[in-house]
Parts: sequence; structure tokens; C-alpha cells
Amino acid sequence: MSHLFVMMLFLKLLVYHAGSLSFPFSIIEKEFEREKGIQVERISGGSRYLVKRITELGLEPDVIAVADYKLLYKLMPEYIDSFFLFARNEMVIAYTDKSKYSDEINSDNWYEILSRRGVRVGRADPKLDPCGYRALMVLQLAERFYEESGIYDKILKNSGDRFVRPKSVELLALLEVGEIDYAFEYLSVAKQHKLKYITLPPEINLSQYSFEEFYNKAMVVVENDTLKGEPILYGIALLNNSRNRDEAVAFLKFLFEKGKKILYDSGQPPLSEVVILR
Repeated sequence: MSHLFVMMLFLKLLVYHAGSLSFPFSIIEKEFEREKGIQVERISGGSRYLVKRITELGLEPDVIAVADYKLLYKLMPEYIDSFFLFARNEMVIAYTDKSKYSDEINSDNWYEILSRRGVRVGRADPKLDPCGYRALMVLQLAERFYEESGIYDKILKNSGDRFVRPKSVELLALLEVGEIDYAFEYLSVAKQHKLKYITLPPEINLSQYSFEEFYNKAMVVVENDTLKGEPILYGIALLNNSRNRDEAVAFLKFLFEKGKKILYDSGQPPLSEVVILR
């Protein structure tokens, strides 16, 4: 019995991660296990949901990676003492050939198409997934950018509760079977699943630092938290009470080194330099 195999029998690193990281982290998991002999168990979900698993249910992983780094401040200082910024993303409108008006929609008329009667628009639950409140921010910013009131209300009217899911990646199945026509998604997710998508102007897609001041004009209240629009940044942290601290450190090191290419190849732009916040 090999030394690596024996290690994998006894070690299991628990990693919580945003649903939008599922594709690259599945590859990172396999490469990390193969190279280090450390078994990884992943639990994916909306990032707000994952933080609640820790703070409300006391279910602590070794590592947590979220789609909105500011959520990690909710874990400080009791559960973590620092965290790292490591990746970016942007908001897009995902769709398929089966979507209504798929042959008509483009980057200029998307908000008019999504406002039409009978068009079904999917989005994530803002109480559980940052993609959900970012979708609302995009709509608020769209009204300012296009100088057209009513965009927010009209599109939300086409996005009733039955088209809302706990995490944005769960909208993919609804798109594939034609249950919804369009979904607010991250660019990386649309690319990974080979979906058609509409790119949005940088002024509203939450991707560019140069438009941060404009993004800040969008504001969403989620469970008593007032959230301002800002560029999308992913954060990752090692839990203070990790039972596998050395292995968790090794996982972070692997992510920041070899994992950067995996993220890039998966359409998930890594930061050129990892940033630590305390």
C-alpha cells in the first residue's frame, strides 16, 4: 500500500466554495489529491449560505472560498483572522437557442428583451448567493447608464419567485430545459457550460475597478445588510479551528500557484497577485 494512499485514507480536507467555483475547483481537487495525496471533500453553495453554515449552524470547514470577499468579514475574528483575494468575474445574461427572442437579443437591447411580456428571467436568491444581489445591482445601474426608468421593475416582474434559486449555477438546468429564457450569471459559469451569453457594458457588469464609483450608486438591502455595488472579487480563508491546518495551507498554496492556470483556463480570471486582508 503506497504512502500516498495511506495518507488519503486518514486525511479529508473540507472545503466550502461558491457554486460558481465548482468547475475550476473540481479540477484543482483532482490535481491536488494526485500531487499531495490529501483527499478533498467539497461543499458548494451560495456564498451567504456557506457563511451561515458556519455562523448559525456551527458547521466549520477547513477552508472557505466565497464569491464576495466582504462576506468573510462576518467570520472575523471568531472563525478567521485573515483572508485572501484571489479571483475576479463579471455579470452576463446567459441564454440558449431555445430562449425567446434568442435571435434578436444583443448587448444594446437586452434590457428591452428581458422586459417583454412572457419572457422568463432566472436569478439567484440574494439572501443566499451574491450573484442574486449583484443581478439587482446590474438592473439598478442599467437604469442610470441607459437613463431609462422602469428597467428594474419590469425585469423583476418577469423574474418571479419560481425562477429564483438558492445558487446561480442551479439556473443552468432551468435554461437547458427551457423553464427560463434568460439568467443572470457570471461570465465564467456561462463559458464553462458553453452557454450563449450577452456581455454587458463595463459600467454595469461589476468587473472594472475604474467604474467602482459608479457601481457604488447601486444599493441592495439583504437581511439588514446594506450592500453597495463594487467590482466582483472572490475571497478565500483558512478557518482558525481547522483540524487539518497544514493540509489547508498546502491547498491554499496550490491554488495560488498551480491553481491560477486552472482558474484562467476555466474562464475565472485570477488576480495577478494574491492580496491578503486582515
